Amino acid sequence: MLPHSTEKLSSPLAIDIVSEYGSKPVNPNETFKIAGAINTTIPLENIQVKWVLPAGVELISGSTNYNLSQLEPGNPHVSEIVLKTHDDSNYQIHMTASSQVEGMSFSTVKQYNTQTQSQIEKSVDELKNKHHKFLKSNSLGKATKKKVFQ
Repeated sequence: MLPHSTEKLSSPLAIDIVSEYGSKPVNPNETFKIAGAINTTIPLENIQVKWVLPAGVELISGSTNYNLSQLEPGNPHVSEIVLKTHDDSNYQIHMTASSQVEGMSFSTVKQYNTQTQSQIEKSVDELKNKHHKFLKSNSLGKATKKKVFQ
């Protein structure tokens, strides 16, 4: 008897997202444009396109949910939206594309962060330092050893 095996099919869809800010953080209370380019490796019809905006991100212009009648390899579809945030939080904006071919469903998703990763890591380090200083200033100067597991 032969063993049964499965293989994961790769999606023919791919998305790339770029911002007019490049890799710089988005400035609060200023509009910014992001563009998503959807590519395919095979001809597709009826592609569902969706931008997913979290609370705190305002749509200024563009469509966040629509269908493409067709998409051909080598001819990407570009979707542009203009957004605005009101603070310097790191918002995750997602773009999804999905389609079906001969009963098989394909989809892909790409994420755009409104703040750069280096800035996020710096904020985490600052928070850790503040936490460490808080713990140090609020300790009684005594260390105790307690068994966690008996």
